[in-house]
Amino acid sequence: MADTNSGFFIQSNYGFKGNFEVVVPRKGGGLQHYYRDNDEAGFPWYGPYWYGPNLMFGSTKTVNGASLIQSNYGDPGNLEIVSWEGNNLQHCYGNDIQQWKWYFTTVLPDGGNISGVPALIQSNYGEQGNFEVVVPVTGGGLAHWYRDNDEIGHPWYGPYLFGSGHVEAVALIQSNFGNPGNLEVIATIGNQLVHYYRDSGTLEWYNTGTVASGITGQPGFIQSNYGTKGNFELVVPMESGGLGYWYRDNDSLPYNWYGPTIFGEGDFSEASLIQSNYGTIGQLEVIAKKGEEYIHYSRQDQSPWEWSEPTILPEPPVYDPQIAGETNIASYVSPVVGAHSAILSDNRNLMFSFLEFAPWVPLSVVYHYDSGSMEMIETSHHLFYSGHTFLSDGKLLTAGGNGKDLKSLYIFNPDEQRWIYKGPLQNGRWSPTCAGMPEKKVFIISGTKGEGGDISPDSPVNNTLQIYDEATGLGTEKALPSPFSSYFPQGFNTIDLYPFVYSLPNGEVLVHSRNTTRFYDPSTNTWSNVELRTQYPFSRSYPNQGTSVLLPLLPDSTPPYRARILVAGGGGADPENITQDTPATNTVEVLDLGEMAPQWRYTSPMEYPRVMPDSVLLPDGTVLVVNGSASGSAKEGSVGIEPVMNIEIYDPETKIWTTMCTMNVPRLNNSTAILLSDGRVMIAGKDGVYNQTPYQYPEYRVEMFSPPYLFRGSRPVIIQNDEETGYGDLLTVEIDNTAVAAQDITSAALIRPGSVTHSVNMSQRFIGLDITDRTSTSITVETPPNANVAPEGDYMLFLLSNEGVPSIANFIHLE
Repeated sequence: MADTNSGFFIQSNYGFKGNFEVVVPRKGGGLQHYYRDNDEAGFPWYGPYWYGPNLMFGSTKTVNGASLIQSNYGDPGNLEIVSWEGNNLQHCYGNDIQQWKWYFTTVLPDGGNISGVPALIQSNYGEQGNFEVVVPVTGGGLAHWYRDNDEIGHPWYGPYLFGSGHVEAVALIQSNFGNPGNLEVIATIGNQLVHYYRDSGTLEWYNTGTVASGITGQPGFIQSNYGTKGNFELVVPMESGGLGYWYRDNDSLPYNWYGPTIFGEGDFSEASLIQSNYGTIGQLEVIAKKGEEYIHYSRQDQSPWEWSEPTILPEPPVYDPQIAGETNIASYVSPVVGAHSAILSDNRNLMFSFLEFAPWVPLSVVYHYDSGSMEMIETSHHLFYSGHTFLSDGKLLTAGGNGKDLKSLYIFNPDEQRWIYKGPLQNGRWSPTCAGMPEKKVFIISGTKGEGGDISPDSPVNNTLQIYDEATGLGTEKALPSPFSSYFPQGFNTIDLYPFVYSLPNGEVLVHSRNTTRFYDPSTNTWSNVELRTQYPFSRSYPNQGTSVLLPLLPDSTPPYRARILVAGGGGADPENITQDTPATNTVEVLDLGEMAPQWRYTSPMEYPRVMPDSVLLPDGTVLVVNGSASGSAKEGSVGIEPVMNIEIYDPETKIWTTMCTMNVPRLNNSTAILLSDGRVMIAGKDGVYNQTPYQYPEYRVEMFSPPYLFRGSRPVIIQNDEETGYGDLLTVEIDNTAVAAQDITSAALIRPGSVTHSVNMSQRFIGLDITDRTSTSITVETPPNANVAPEGDYMLFLLSNEGVPSIANFIHLE
């Protein structure tokens, strides 16, 4: 078969009449896909839909352009893309059988001098038809690659150089000249179009000279079925504005080019051209880029050969930030993938994971999120897959990790900016959970014992808990119930990894693993016989990874500080049965411990199913959910590759989910989200080692989400408050009443800084505060009554206006 088009626009054989398909670069990396349903009345365009064939070698690069074909692989035929990313040409393929999933990113060999968008076709060379790529190169001229589709492994060969001059853009076809058909190239050099062809007999390239002048940008080039031999057809942006159309009459020597016919208005930069199956012999169809718009034109296939009025393809949604918030990629790039993230009490963030191309090398960075500056932290221990939470003095305790540090206990000292070894654990803990408790203690539970990581005969679950006491150190292991739950699969007698753990206002500890919640009394070291099973039958904890929060503890609830736990999302089958294609769930449940007979109950579902999401408690008492995949899990062999790009916010009082704006960057396995003291949410992470193609690249970019409340009016300004306070105290907070007057400040809250990994935030906690008094320049609030409600430590103090706008938080120490 010979593909007669090279560009970002094709007519596929999807659908009865053949859909139009368009693939173009997307802000934030990757490509976005449009299609026109030619079976539907009115021929509507749909999109853009996001997917990522991108960034095998560094995610800070953007996609500069791509070429799209439909090949003869698969049924009804894969879509194949070669994209220009950084200095690389990369190939991927996808199909609609697997819901537009994309696979197998391949970097074409020796592609380090690319200077323009590639042109891709499938030729009829070879029995199965080779892939052919031509692209401009920085040294001048063009380079040609081909993939031998008859050879095992489908190797790419090239580059083979030809031509000269500074080529800015290129288009490629295989014509019906020669046997089995010449390769024909139209190249943009300066403001001219130059034609090359490769003789199919000698395989030599020839320059036939200039086709047209006064042009600019990317040309669209095909061989049509007009005429006996098939004319060459060209559409290209014009320097003077509009699009120019030329054709070459291949029925008569000396093959003259005719044109231009000008159509369209404005300054265009790219054009892609096809001949569709509409009309008697086939209409010419063009997609051209003008500014940020993509515009479709068609030309009748008979006299008077007129071009249609323009149709603008749907643009990406425009969000009102007062309703949907706003996301922005930070101008700085972290040197560390943010797989573990913790907020320090001086407007800094600690991120740690490993060196992507040497995963046995640990890395840590302290990042000043107000300025973007950062310092690398000396790290000789591997704390990836550890559990961690804050101690009462603001230090971060980590338990377990990887390799030789599987049995290690470390503390990060923010003042000294260093890790401090605190001694060994009795047994290994890979993927444990840590949770702060009253009396300056930390609850440590679960993890596997072996260096192999995931649960296996060589790496069994550490089915114990331990208590770390800041005064006396690490306690001994205490056995968990076995089986942990009667609702677990037969033979699975232990707890699972990264359970959700909360210290409750009544002094007990809630532990949720898979589909079961149990309660532990630390004062007696006993477990309640009560097992509360979720309505959703499948596991929501690692590796099925839903997400969970302890909803805001409020003094005016009945009873005061009533504990409610939310779980959301997760995998669509038990971990033993899940595959990469298993759809995730959008179900959400709440356990209200203030009820006479508490039980998990469904509440409103999320708009988007997701596994591996993160949840963040916001200062206005709502819950943000972000990140994750629409299918799969976090387990090797079934890691999800369908990024969910929209952010959602849940209001626990109205039980309503509201869809926010989209992220710019996909966040899958080993991503994080965490609340900052300025009310924004920092989104980071997604490694390359533990994700699957086409997402096997490390994501170093940091993205900031500004919730809608930051666009709704002036925010309160805290001038000063005591840095330390006790339980049940009255805390006076001085404010700037020219920003928001005291009478317009209607609520206050303490939020414990987050410490998150693998969809489990082990530190965040929201405690509402009663406002007891106010003057024109101050607000007085009553602090929580005891450490059961708010364990000792550092908290962010937020004041909120009557419009729900939070102040920038001041950090206070509660003890």
